[in-house]
Amino acid sequence: MTGPQPRRCTNRAIGVMIGRYEHGRLDETERRSFEAHLLECDYCFAELERGDAAASAMRDHAGELREALRRDRWRAWWPARRRTALVPIGVAVLLAAFIAHDALRSPDSARWASYPATLSDIIDLDDPGQVREPGTADPLDELLAAGRGHYDAGADAEAVRFLRAARRRVPEDLRAATLLGLALARSGDAAAALPHLRFATSTADSAWGDLARWGAANCHLALDQSAEAESLLIEIRNRGGRFAPEADQLLERLP
Repeated sequence: MTGPQPRRCTNRAIGVMIGRYEHGRLDETERRSFEAHLLECDYCFAELERGDAAASAMRDHAGELREALRRDRWRAWWPARRRTALVPIGVAVLLAAFIAHDALRSPDSARWASYPATLSDIIDLDDPGQVREPGTADPLDELLAAGRGHYDAGADAEAVRFLRAARRRVPEDLRAATLLGLALARSGDAAAALPHLRFATSTADSAWGDLARWGAANCHLALDQSAEAESLLIEIRNRGGRFAPEADQLLERLP
């Protein structure tokens, strides 16, 4: 793709999968969705191309990188190489990070953070402890349904608006806390999401508790808090359930 670099992803709900796609961690359905998204989103396509260029540059100069690191000469090596290497400036930054931190063995944990693209196929909004007369509507349930609908459509700001209203209406509702936390996290505010998700992990309902724990663990990853993430991932793996296999994969990657 040519032309100026677009400034934002056309669908953040799908675009956040790019890190997992690069590491081969999407299931078949997610992979197909992301690849279809690449055909429409110039931003994600360009990001993927830059990542490929960085990895290629690292492989091409691996011997020189290791030698420069061994002799502590990378500060002199890279400026000379940069004059002739046909790679973008972003690759230079990645190469410097690789040299300084041995990034191929210990990648940034924030890159692994991911949140469900949709929730309708994961969780049921019905409250098993509440019985209503047929045909009656509940304002809280309507807010939750609207928030989840916007989340599934990738409209995170709208999802947050409805789910904040749901939490204000019934602060102790664990469903509202979980969904609001996930919407905030996927919108890029992991720090604001954590209190809601932590509150929701106290639920005895395994499905909502597992979803809240998974969201909280990924918030800690997004904030580069590996120790906190590891603790939650171990709990998720040990409890079993929907997110246990993914938790196990992440634990293998953590240093």
